Formats: sequence, C-alpha cells, structure tokens
Amino acid sequence: MARTPEVVLDASVVCKWFLPERDSRIALEIRDEHVEGRIRILAPDLMCFEVANTLRHRRGIGVDQLSGALRELFDVQLVFVRPSVELLSAASGHAYRKGLTIYDACYLALADASECSLVTADRKLLAASPNSVALSQWKSDS
Repeated sequence: MARTPEVVLDASVVCKWFLPERDSRIALEIRDEHVEGRIRILAPDLMCFEVANTLRHRRGIGVDQLSGALRELFDVQLVFVRPSVELLSAASGHAYRKGLTIYDACYLALADASECSLVTADRKLLAASPNSVALSQWKSDS
C-alpha cells in the first residue's frame, strides 16, 4: 500500500485558511487535499499557538471568531508533532546556521525528519532550505 504523501505547513500558510490574503485559495486547496486524504499535513505543535496569536492580533477578529477558527483548525485533524530532544536539537542547528528563530527552525527540522517539503509563505524560511516550497508555487504533486 502506498504511503500518503506528507507535507509540513507553517503558520504563515495555515493563517491563510482564516484570513483573506494573497494565496489563501492555494492554502485552502492544500487543507482540502489533507481532509480528502490525498496528503497528510504535519506541523510542530507550536503552530497552534502561532496561528492563535496571529489571529488574536488581527483587526476585526474577536474572541468568538478566534475560538471558531481554532475549532476549525483542530477539526481538520492535522498531525501535530510534539517537541523532542531530537527535533529541538535539529532546529537549534538550523537556527544557528541560518539565522532563524527556534520556532521557525522547528518547521525545517520537522520537514527534514519527515523527509518531506515545507510549504511556506515566509521568505526567510523559503530561502533557508532547498526542501522549502513557496505557497504560490504549490502543486498537488509536489
């Protein structure tokens, strides 16, 4: 049986599920592919906090809208990966070598450990790894 392709998404992509921004349509297509079982979306569990914080600080989003968005985020049943010594050690290496925050480096470390691509709308993350794919360049056969 063929393994379901995996992809790591960072918060810059997932926030587009809830905010009408450039490339939101593509971000929603990736979400739908996950829901339909064509891909599996992985993310470090810190992504939940990053998305919640971004939405909390967005003008026009109140507590009810934020709570609803978080419900939707969990309803999609992403594969959230808990921190481990191995993941954080790899992230630390990326952070020092590439001038990233540990938070951002966790996405790269997870993509490396899972042998899959990181899809991002963050230019710094995109430049940090050859395994990163710009959201605007996403193709379902990536």
